[in-house]
Amino acid sequence: MSKLTKEKINKRFTPTSPAVHNYVEKGTKHEELSESAYQKGCQIIVYGESGVGKTSLIWSQLVKEEINFTRIGIDTTITRANFCSKVMEELGFQKTTQKESQTGNGTEASIGAGAKLWSLIDFKGTFKANSNEIKKIVNIPYYSEADIDAVSKALYSTNSILFIDDIEKADDELRILISHLGKKLSDDSAGNTSAIPKIIYAGISNDVDRLIITDESLSSRLTDYKIEVLSNDDIAGIITDGFDSLGISYDKALILEYAKLCCGYPRYAHWIGLKSALNSLTEGREEILEVDLEKAITTILEKFEAQFRDIYDVATSHTSGKRMREKILFALASSDEVNVPFAQISKDVGKLMKENIKPQAISGPLGELKKDERKNILCDGKTAATHRFSNLLMKPFVRMVMREQNITL
Repeated sequence: MSKLTKEKINKRFTPTSPAVHNYVEKGTKHEELSESAYQKGCQIIVYGESGVGKTSLIWSQLVKEEINFTRIGIDTTITRANFCSKVMEELGFQKTTQKESQTGNGTEASIGAGAKLWSLIDFKGTFKANSNEIKKIVNIPYYSEADIDAVSKALYSTNSILFIDDIEKADDELRILISHLGKKLSDDSAGNTSAIPKIIYAGISNDVDRLIITDESLSSRLTDYKIEVLSNDDIAGIITDGFDSLGISYDKALILEYAKLCCGYPRYAHWIGLKSALNSLTEGREEILEVDLEKAITTILEKFEAQFRDIYDVATSHTSGKRMREKILFALASSDEVNVPFAQISKDVGKLMKENIKPQAISGPLGELKKDERKNILCDGKTAATHRFSNLLMKPFVRMVMREQNITL
């Protein structure tokens, strides 16, 4: 009887959550990150493009090192006004600003508390009502410097790391606050024996200064790690390591071929591994065949229908120019470079169209793909005379479209 189950497959391949059980270590980055985690007074920032495995790197290393940590994901609900309160709550603390007691005979007593009074509580029922006395904790918003002090003390008292994810979503006021908190933790390290308490910031950008507002004091204490896309071999390794752990056989060369469709993004590797393994399970096999991988690609294209297909269709729609715009997208998707030179695009479009294409014939359609009416699917590259996908996760999607249409350079 097969020991392969859906539960085991979903544990090994996790495209919608951080990869802890099936993670390819990024060169020496994982070792350097672990070393920095134990460096007293050091704050850490991990940055790079979307989908390259920033969260998985941090999560997997903290779990591996068995370090206490609390993750706060920045979204529109988190502001400068409530950030510290949310952190304290996640750490298990509640700020007590006023305690009211009402006894059975109806008498009341109130005790006012200062801004720094925090109490570690059990949210599952420390405060229980009974027939003789009713107690309640009244919480109010906090904005003062005392909040920074309290968060620092809480992290040192719990010997924890604060992992602030998605910091590219923070507004300027919140960015200033979390930068100040990092400086505070570094300053407080002098009076504490533990080296663990610190912040690990993570966000989508190629520039640290776009994520966090630093002054000279914080900059000198901040260690940064830029995470790049993986090689095709590493992407294949994510898939094959998962199959090996599940006891599924496969053709290594075939896996490498499909790994190239991922453009170095671990998330797509996990999708391919997950869907192909589930298909083999459905078919009663413990072997990955090409049909399983093809079905995985079809499922992935369907999965991202709303996110990417609509943009792709708008970018390539309308009879006039459709062939050229679509071929331009295929040319960029086929390149292993993120920022693709104009000359290379022109050359590859010619190969796809099987004719000699003049550069001026490319310029117009290429410019259109950077406009709102074409969903800004492309943008200028990071270096002169280069071009790239605005959302780099679009690139593997287009590669999979090409495979679906049996198109190659």
